[in-house]
Amino acid sequence: MTFRKKTNFFSCFCTRFFAGAVILFSKEILPIFNKGLEHYRNRRWEEGIQCFEQVLAKKDDGPSLTYFERCITFQAQPPPDDWDGVLGMTTK
Repeated sequence: MTFRKKTNFFSCFCTRFFAGAVILFSKEILPIFNKGLEHYRNRRWEEGIQCFEQVLAKKDDGPSLTYFERCITFQAQPPPDDWDGVLGMTTK
């Protein structure tokens, strides 16, 4: 049985480190991540890859790594034309 329910993805940002690091993340890294996410949703894989690479060069970020890998996969094997941005889980 397959369940298809679109769910928003949110990333929690840890504030248990120095305030300067939080400012760096929110002012420098978050806008780049958001731009990469926009490219991902609009199927602009190469531009998405570049944005997520920039984030990963500054911070070890799990969501950026996930989207980076998805952009590479979709660049080689694009999703169907009616793709709504949802990636179905294939394993539990």
